[in-house]
Amino acid sequence: MVPSAKPNSFTPKQAVSFSPQWLHYIQGNITHDIAQYALTLVPPITQTSIVHDNGCGYGAVTSLIASSATIPRKIHATDLVPPCEAYVREQANKNGWDFVETATMDATNLTGFANDTFTHSINNFILQPIIDPAKAAKEIYRTVKAASAGGSAIATTLGVTMHESAINLANEYTRGKNVALAIPWYEGRTSKEWLETQLKDAGFSSVEVSQSVGYTDVESLERWCSLMWSVLGVPAAGWTQADEEHWDKAIGLMIKDVKSNKDVDVRADGSARFKMVVYVAIASK
Repeated sequence: MVPSAKPNSFTPKQAVSFSPQWLHYIQGNITHDIAQYALTLVPPITQTSIVHDNGCGYGAVTSLIASSATIPRKIHATDLVPPCEAYVREQANKNGWDFVETATMDATNLTGFANDTFTHSINNFILQPIIDPAKAAKEIYRTVKAASAGGSAIATTLGVTMHESAINLANEYTRGKNVALAIPWYEGRTSKEWLETQLKDAGFSSVEVSQSVGYTDVESLERWCSLMWSVLGVPAAGWTQADEEHWDKAIGLMIKDVKSNKDVDVRADGSARFKMVVYVAIASK
């Protein structure tokens, strides 16, 4: 789930429009792999399960479950971004997944679902980037069934962010200090304790957080940086002509910053592998 914010109509010619495929490119298989691991920590999905893929993005979690040996009664795939919802709906129709139902929905306001609806609430990387994670956590709590009724929630967060310092560096050196971004990165959200606190404060009586390590491979570090800057580099006041003129400088700064990260392996052909530290929380009420 990636929000969009553009206060004016100007867009640099180099900027790439957001799409679910964009998400897939920058994330690689990490969303799929972490979800696969997390699902081993909760009661197995059965033919009577009702699953929520909250902030479904390009549909990695829905696709993983839909391709498994046991198909649940229903998967509800929701996302705030209409192109993501439309993409997952298209994939469901294409593959004959009639048990998948999609909807455009805000994770902080799941009004389409009654209390105690889901046996499995899967929330992959949605709490960190949103304005009000506490409200989203409360909605997760409200809509998942109690443990006694077979309910459990999964929530994941990044322990290490590859893009944060790169975006901030490019922002400062091409625009000056203290230029606000349309989609800010909120400080203090990369710890195990932060994730645990969000879920406990929402009401969950049991929260177990484990650490997992995954890897994301990208064909081109330059393209990865360009995609990141296209969405996360947008100033709060909107793009300017100067951003178009300084585009190559911004991308160059990002590449230099990412290359300096010990958890990034940049190959001679320009491809790269990112080591991703992820916290996986299993919560029940």
